[in-house]
Amino acid sequence: MESQPPEHAPDLPVGVEAMEHTADLGLLVRAPSLEELFRRAAAGMLALMEDTSPPAGSSSEDSEARPISLEAVDADTLLVQWLRELLYLYQVGGCAYSGVEFDHLSPQRLEGRIRCRDAGPGVREIKGVTHHDLEVTSSEGEWRARVVFDV
Repeated sequence: MESQPPEHAPDLPVGVEAMEHTADLGLLVRAPSLEELFRRAAAGMLALMEDTSPPAGSSSEDSEARPISLEAVDADTLLVQWLRELLYLYQVGGCAYSGVEFDHLSPQRLEGRIRCRDAGPGVREIKGVTHHDLEVTSSEGEWRARVVFDV
């Protein structure tokens, strides 16, 4: 799949690149570890949805921590479940991802605590995280993921 920058190119985290995909939008994510891949994918999805400048008066110290526990058959499915959970928290609870502390992360299981802040102004609605063109790989000390969002 060829990567093309979207019309509205947000400030994305290091190692994350936006890609347009027909009527959808995706991310290509690179990281030195699985933990960092999941962090970057979460930050990248948030950057696609909102102006990621923290709201006035907010800080990571006063963000809310929520426990999370997910299991999947592989890293691809676990990444989708992770991003779907963050999207749900954003849409239903107004909780914007601001970080995570992993107690355990393997390609089949994730345990930890998500840090949240109040959601900021939205610039794009993401309806869902898809399995279309989904891929998580590890090679030569680098993790890579491709994930497509329904917008």
